[in-house]
Amino acid sequence: MLLGSSLLATVHGAPAPVPTYALDYQGVPSSSSSSSSSGAVESVAPTPTATVPVFFEHFPWPTLSHTATPEPTTSSSVDEDHSVPTPASPSPTDATSPTLAADPVPTPIGRPESGTFVSLPYDAPEMHFDDQFSDDDLIAVDDEEEAVGEAMADSPSTNRSVVSSRQKPYVNNWRCKPTPQKPAVVLVHSTLLTANSWDFIAPKLLKEGYCVFALTYGKIDRVPLVGGVDYLENSAAQLGDFVNQVLQVTNSTQVNLVGHSQGGIIGRYWMKFLDGQGKVKRYVGISPIQQGTTLSGIVLLGKVTGLFGPAQPAVDYFCPGCYQMVYDSKFMENLNNGGDTIPGVVHSNLATRTDQIVTPWRNSFQKGPSTNNILQDLCLLALNEHLTIITNPITTRWVLNQLDPAKAQSVGCLSFFG
Repeated sequence: MLLGSSLLATVHGAPAPVPTYALDYQGVPSSSSSSSSSGAVESVAPTPTATVPVFFEHFPWPTLSHTATPEPTTSSSVDEDHSVPTPASPSPTDATSPTLAADPVPTPIGRPESGTFVSLPYDAPEMHFDDQFSDDDLIAVDDEEEAVGEAMADSPSTNRSVVSSRQKPYVNNWRCKPTPQKPAVVLVHSTLLTANSWDFIAPKLLKEGYCVFALTYGKIDRVPLVGGVDYLENSAAQLGDFVNQVLQVTNSTQVNLVGHSQGGIIGRYWMKFLDGQGKVKRYVGISPIQQGTTLSGIVLLGKVTGLFGPAQPAVDYFCPGCYQMVYDSKFMENLNNGGDTIPGVVHSNLATRTDQIVTPWRNSFQKGPSTNNILQDLCLLALNEHLTIITNPITTRWVLNQLDPAKAQSVGCLSFFG
């Protein structure tokens, strides 16, 4: 699959994916003139309860508590040095959250600190767009970030997990001032990736005048360097903490969310079950796993052969959230029960017919009010699959159109050239 990704990336002039970036196992209409689809998906019976085989019974299995509730912390106002207060921990039992007939929503417990910006152990020059900026731009932004980082670190109210003075020059500028017309954009990566996966899209957003923020969520100790592997409830809560920090520091009331794959559903969970209602203006999904996945038939094969259940403990040890993204999981059932869109939020989704991770590819679409586009309908020659879709300039142009439909530009094969 990695070889295929490299070939496809070469066709489109995009760099081949770095081997460390493992493929992720997931999982009000706009004025866009592109074609759309309803994306209807037939319902499937729930998965039988899995049993733990004898040879796995001594593993230290990860757990997700369903009982205790974190104590909310006191939020303080943002002063001149732009300290980041620690927001109150969200509770799924909030009175504003809709009540579902399904089982009670588990409370995320013992999650790591939110907003961690994790860099890979090396820099791959082909993965960065620093050459889009002049040396003066880079020095100015870098110095600004260092000064902000030092000011934030000196404040006792700062959530230190978001403080990093030597970040990429195009994300997490805590002095950036969004406007109602251009809310801050929060980028949400996919499974087994980090905030660095947005090096292709983030610089373009910044040049268009957006304040751009990104986090690495869902890390566990057993899987170093990457995120997006923890229980999805925990990841959604971390995203919520981070967005709350962005809102407080920028003195804003709403953000735009752009999510890739798993990043396309944890925001929905935060808005539906935690404290995210009313805090998102536009939600843009790139190969999002909106209806779950069969993982190119591997899930179906596992169910037919009887290996799907016995294999779950081994997968859960390294990726507790992976089985939650299967098409008939309890998580996906709860998430889509009662409607798969959030009232008051503008939803847009982009799918690719060559997706091997979100399968069938139409599972990237939402059934509720949403704009659903196919990459190959925008350009027949765009063969990007699940991983490299975020490296295609056509995808970047499509994202910009969804964020600001009033200034949308034509999207097609010519978008390859800028």
